[in-house]
Amino acid sequence: MSPITRYDFANIGVKLLALYLFVSFLSDLPSWGMVLDQAVSMGSDHGLAFLIFLFCLPLLGLVFPIALWCLAGPIARLMSKSEDKTTSETGNDLLITLLIAIGILLLALSVPKLLVLLSIVIQNQAHSFASSLPQLIAYGGQFMLSLFLIFGASPIGRFIHRVRYHGSGKAS
Repeated sequence: MSPITRYDFANIGVKLLALYLFVSFLSDLPSWGMVLDQAVSMGSDHGLAFLIFLFCLPLLGLVFPIALWCLAGPIARLMSKSEDKTTSETGNDLLITLLIAIGILLLALSVPKLLVLLSIVIQNQAHSFASSLPQLIAYGGQFMLSLFLIFGASPIGRFIHRVRYHGSGKAS
């Protein structure tokens, strides 16, 4: 049996994330049903386009896990930077892969919440903006952190590696 590679680890991680997001989507279906039912029964002042938006928003929760599952190979290749059978000598590549995976998880968790909150704020306008501001800041911050982890994983990983090993006098 060959040893597990960075690519294999990333591929398994992306597929586990896809499964987690799919199960989360299934658990959120009842609440989405209630939101859609209220929007349709009360009628929307924003018209048919807003109702279509509200209907399509939960479908993103279904499309994202399916896309992650189907594109697990290319995503894992991007995360691990290769598909080779070598392992990292220092573990820095594994750390970078994990940082990217955490960023993808945060992105997948923050975007739907941010879109729902923005749709509520747009629908209720000034009334709910003040009460929703802390949540908007929190989800916006989570979204920004996820982008920072995805696109800045390599410098973050190098910094952590440098602080961990060079700061303590251990050889890398």
